[in-house]
Amino acid sequence: MGPEADDIFASFDIFEENKKKYAKVKEQFDKYFIVRRNVIFERAKFNKRKQDDDEGVESFVTSLYTLTEHCGYNDLRQEMIRDRIVVGIKDSNLSLKMQLDPELTLKKAIRTLMLMQLNRNSTKLNL
Repeated sequence: MGPEADDIFASFDIFEENKKKYAKVKEQFDKYFIVRRNVIFERAKFNKRKQDDDEGVESFVTSLYTLTEHCGYNDLRQEMIRDRIVVGIKDSNLSLKMQLDPELTLKKAIRTLMLMQLNRNSTKLNL
């Protein structure tokens, strides 16, 4: 491997029997070399996200899920996405309505947005 790789390998906290297993050693090297993400930066990107004027519900919600992957929200992830939907949607009246619902879940928020989008699309077709 080389002297630098040997030094890195020696620093791993790995059981003796795993030192000869390629997958285990590779996993340790991957962990060592992966760039550490800046959680504050990742959360800032997520918290700034708003629905674009021409953006559909599916695209907006998918981007929120993607943005939270590296935020470290863990058990709060669903709630954070729900809250970001509420404050990030372009329809301020719907946002206010959602804010006043103490029983609002992520599933309910997404369903409400989808129904609103369907309503708007069908209204456009009827005009």
